[in-house]
Amino acid sequence: MTSAFPSVSAFAAFRRLAWLAAVLLVASALATGCGGGKRSRTDWVVLRNSATPPAFLTGPSALLLTNLDGFTAHATLETSSIPKPAHPVEGELFGRGERLLFTPEGGSEVAYIWDVPARSGFVLDAPVQGFAPVASDFRVTNIAMTPLAPASANGHSCSQVTMTMACDDGSIARFHIWRAVDLNGFPVRIQSAGGGAPFTLDLTRIRMETPPADVFQPPSDFTRYAGPDALMSERFAREHPIRQEEILPGPPPDMRPEPGSPRPGY
Repeated sequence: MTSAFPSVSAFAAFRRLAWLAAVLLVASALATGCGGGKRSRTDWVVLRNSATPPAFLTGPSALLLTNLDGFTAHATLETSSIPKPAHPVEGELFGRGERLLFTPEGGSEVAYIWDVPARSGFVLDAPVQGFAPVASDFRVTNIAMTPLAPASANGHSCSQVTMTMACDDGSIARFHIWRAVDLNGFPVRIQSAGGGAPFTLDLTRIRMETPPADVFQPPSDFTRYAGPDALMSERFAREHPIRQEEILPGPPPDMRPEPGSPRPGY
C-alpha cells in the first residue's frame, strides 16, 4: 500500500507552500481592508493567548508522545477551561523522537515546536513570518504506572493504564492513557486525571512514519523575536494599524503657548 504521508522532500515543500499560502491570504485581507480595524483590548488578548502553546505539548503529558521514532496525527483537544471554548481545538500533530510540532486549525496561523527533554521550543507566526522562544520549568522526576482493564478508543482496541508523574516542584500529574494494540502502544487518547487543567486529547488519522527533521526548526527566513509578546505585538500592529481618526490632534492655535511664554504649573 502506498503511504499517504508525503516523502521527505514533498513534506518540506508542502510546509513551505502552506506558510506562503497563509501569508498571502492575510496580505489579501489587508489589501481589501479586512485586516485593519479599530484596536481593542479583546483583540490583543485573543492574539496573545494564541502565542501560548497548549498544555498537552509543554507539560508532563508530552512525554507520552516521545516513545516512537515518528508519527503524524490529527489532534482534537477538549478542555474544561473557563470560559469553555465553543469548539474543541483541532490541528495536526507531528512527532520525531523527542520533538513535537502542533499546527492548530481555525485561522490563528500559528504553530508550536517543542523539544520535550529541553523543555523549550518556539511559537511561529505565519503572517509576521517570525518566531519566538518559549520555555517550561517543570521536570518529571518519577513515573508510576497502574494497568487498567482493556478498552477501545478512536477505533482501536487498547490497553489502558493510569500514569502518575511526580515533578521537581512537588506537583503530581496523573493521566489515563489508551494505547492502541495495533499501533505498538501508541496513545490514541490521553485524559488528564489530576494535577493541572483537565483536558482530553484524542489522536486520529495516525500514520507511523517519521517527518523530516527540518520541520522541527523555525524556517531560516523567519525573523526571531525576543518573546511571544514581542512577536504578537508586531502582528497586532500590522493587523490593527492606527487610523488617522485615532491620532489625537494637537491643541487649537489659540491654545498653543507662544514662544518664550511660561508654561502653566501643576
